[in-house]
Amino acid sequence: MAEEIATLAGGCFWCVEAVFKDLIGVSTVESGYIGGRTINPTYREVCGGDTGHAEAIRVTFDPALIGYGDLLAVYKWNARNTVSLLVRNNLSWSDNKGGYQLDWSFPLYGRLKGYVQVFTGYGESLIDYNWRQTTFGIGVLLTDWM
Repeated sequence: MAEEIATLAGGCFWCVEAVFKDLIGVSTVESGYIGGRTINPTYREVCGGDTGHAEAIRVTFDPALIGYGDLLAVYKWNARNTVSLLVRNNLSWSDNKGGYQLDWSFPLYGRLKGYVQVFTGYGESLIDYNWRQTTFGIGVLLTDWM
């Protein structure tokens, strides 16, 4: 499947860039500026606030592994902890088959990270799309070792 590109502005692009590099399904993350009046501004000029630019990132991702909505619901604090929330809803009030997933990754030792995931709702996988369940998982992330 072809990769897709999302452009996201989020304040300091260095902080935002680090969050998305850790996500499964994201192949590249590039920092830059969007909008503005100045041609080819320097970092110092943009930070001064006079150019009208916003710091942004361009995320290239595989939509089979991660969606645009997933990209928007990721938050990182202390530069090492990541929390993400996935919300799915079919917008049918009489027969709602939505689901909610909360993920948290945190440092354990060096580049080794812990991972906790909670899911509740319908369709954690395509096999159980019509079955409501609540699951809890805990594990270890090795993605920073590659």
